Amino acid sequence: MSNKKSFLLGVLTGVLALALLIGFVIGGMKIYETVVENREIAYDEGKDDEEIVESTGVFADTGNAIITDIDEIYNIEIIPPSGFTVGEDYESAYEMEYYNEDQTQRLDYSIENYTLDEMQSYYEFDKEQYENSNDGFYSNVATTELQTLEANGYTVNYVSLSYTYNETENYTQYCAFVMLTDSTEFMCNISGEAGDVNEAVVQECFESQLPVTK
Repeated sequence: MSNKKSFLLGVLTGVLALALLIGFVIGGMKIYETVVENREIAYDEGKDDEEIVESTGVFADTGNAIITDIDEIYNIEIIPPSGFTVGEDYESAYEMEYYNEDQTQRLDYSIENYTLDEMQSYYEFDKEQYENSNDGFYSNVATTELQTLEANGYTVNYVSLSYTYNETENYTQYCAFVMLTDSTEFMCNISGEAGDVNEAVVQECFESQLPVTK
């Protein structure tokens, strides 16, 4: 069992960032995943790393996934946008992924522990990796400042990362979240082709009924 520990920004990402640049093929297109682990992750005292990684998915009677945070303070039933289903290869009590029917869009839901200020630079590491990649496949790499929109009665904060791959394929990633406390948020990472991923999709990702306090 490991003691409570915190992995600082970037500690676990050297190797993972290289994997990010390889990408993967989904429904005939390449979507390059964000390395979420390159931000600070806090582990609860007495909770083993393997237990956290391998925890099996939890589902409500409705069939919707229920995720919790590492401290198991929050339990949130995920209500994904219409047409999205749970990824077959990954189920966890701490995170859940969804794909649309043709698997050209991906959603990753989780409960994280960052302050609003920390979220301002959420994509900076990933931006640097794309810009400094040696393969020359990435161009037009850009991030946005923190913005907000209203969805389901909540203020949703979001930042985005966009880029062109191989001079012809344009992709966008959104990190959208609702603050549950000053340092806890319900988060959805959204990735897909630039024309398909936008603020309208962000709004549809937050139909869940969220707790606002511990």
